[in-house]
Amino acid sequence: MIKLLLLGCFFLASSLSRADAFETLADANEPDGWAMDESMGFHIAYLDPGSEAHKGNFALRPWEFTPDYTPDNNRRLDQLLRFGFPVPDMGQRNTYLNVFEKNYHFPKNILDANRTTKWLREAYLLDDMETAQNQLNKAFSPTGKHLRITQQTIAYSGRVFTPAKPLMPLRLPPVDAQKLFNSRIVYSSLFVRPRGRMIANFKEDDPVDHSREGVINFRNDLVKLYAKSMKRIQPMNPNVKSSRFMQMLNAPKDRCRFVMLTVPKAPFRIENYRDLPMPEDPNHKFLTSQLLVRAEFFEGAKKNECPDFSTEADVRRGLTLTKKHMLEVASVVQLD
Repeated sequence: MIKLLLLGCFFLASSLSRADAFETLADANEPDGWAMDESMGFHIAYLDPGSEAHKGNFALRPWEFTPDYTPDNNRRLDQLLRFGFPVPDMGQRNTYLNVFEKNYHFPKNILDANRTTKWLREAYLLDDMETAQNQLNKAFSPTGKHLRITQQTIAYSGRVFTPAKPLMPLRLPPVDAQKLFNSRIVYSSLFVRPRGRMIANFKEDDPVDHSREGVINFRNDLVKLYAKSMKRIQPMNPNVKSSRFMQMLNAPKDRCRFVMLTVPKAPFRIENYRDLPMPEDPNHKFLTSQLLVRAEFFEGAKKNECPDFSTEADVRRGLTLTKKHMLEVASVVQLD
């Protein structure tokens, strides 16, 4: 089996009324915009070379949403691939495979929050977002309070986990764990909530709609920042409903390094949110929207010969793609 890890999990369930849940999403005294959902945190997916090989090494402490031998949740591999997540492609087997998830606490004694996320924040300019300077500092604090790990195991959808045939526990090597972890990160997730405006006299679906506003506001802030700080790249397909931006990254003197970011025109509005429950409270907590921002990393000629690209076709023709990453910005809602 191939394994993945997702740094981050979802917040502990609590029984809130619809009105109470609505008030946790926004505060009338806050300025309009977005804020990190501190109880959900920041997530980073990690392609594990195989936890079975780390027997006797550092074992992580699981969140006790389900028995230790079973996953907390699962997602279809073919759906992740369809949305562009850079996860392993198993070819014809994709439709028969699921990604089984198990949540663990962030091991701050062997992983450093800043070293784990610095390259990602630089690529996406997260530290340059005005709102993020206060909000995301909490996510990346040395305590790792808002960083949690979810083990993800790719296996056939019909796999049954039992005490005799358990989900393999997550282990990391105590030596060079940080280097290994950073080298195999493939995607990440940030959960946000709206700030500011409150809606009185809402109907049943209004809390769901309102929960999505934080993701919309995040997307608007991100595009404004990229338009000011990066070069806009003309897409290969003129009909695509997304914006592409490019910036040069710090690199050794002997090469050029770039990242091209693709931002959708709008977040996915999840209408069937009741089919996407969160593992902490599957009867009441649901995923309501997603913004998927793809990063593609390229290398090229010597730094003093770096070309100036203006189209996606030129980028793909003139540079070598070395890595992909997906930043998922998402929202949830708690309902009765």
